[in-house]
Amino acid sequence: RYTVKELGYYQQAYSLQQIPVFSLSAIINQVFLPFLSKLQDSVESIRERIITTITIVTFFVFPALTYLIILAKPIIILLYSDKWLPSVPLFQVVCIAGLFNALIHLCRSVLKAIGKTKALFMLQVITIIIGLVLVFLFVQFDLQTFVYVVALNGVIAYLLVGIYMGYYLRFSIFKQILCFLPNLLLSIFSGLIIYFVFLNKELNIILLIMISFLIYSIIYFGLHYLFKTQSVIFLINKLNKK
Repeated sequence: RYTVKELGYYQQAYSLQQIPVFSLSAIINQVFLPFLSKLQDSVESIRERIITTITIVTFFVFPALTYLIILAKPIIILLYSDKWLPSVPLFQVVCIAGLFNALIHLCRSVLKAIGKTKALFMLQVITIIIGLVLVFLFVQFDLQTFVYVVALNGVIAYLLVGIYMGYYLRFSIFKQILCFLPNLLLSIFSGLIIYFVFLNKELNIILLIMISFLIYSIIYFGLHYLFKTQSVIFLINKLNKK
């Protein structure tokens, strides 16, 4: 259904988006998983750690992916040249999916740590089945539409694993969303400011990326500090202890 060139654009977009998500997953599995394994008998302790982890993980991942969405065009040009511009809209959508992939990796790590491997396996089977159904229903559409379906499958996968994890730990999906919602909203708001500030600005690509990233970081961290969010309070407390 799709040409080799279109699939190449998708593969390039997907690979670039996976860099921050898989980096995060590796950190979670190496640091977070062993710690949770020691707390298997304490649901309260695990829940407290999960709240902190969701908050801190999304504090860094959400703005990173949001920035990639906003600056997708110059980043693609810088890394791969103008020939890869058709991959820009695909890259933006898979970055949206990446927001949920980060949460999926976290929830799966929690279920592994607390010994729910059988349930995790079943959830993954169900997710694959749903994904195959979506592929069957939407494969006849253009690639851009299909990529949105891939993002939708990521949302569904997160809801499934998040709801199950929340049920076992008495930590509802609604409460999980409240943990990362401030990070998501401030990431989007900061990104929109950058978008309108640099809209139609004719700058050298490297200069554009460097300046926009600096301003974006200042706005994002500044807003967190202004509103005294849970993320920034935790980080400040950690820094003060050193």
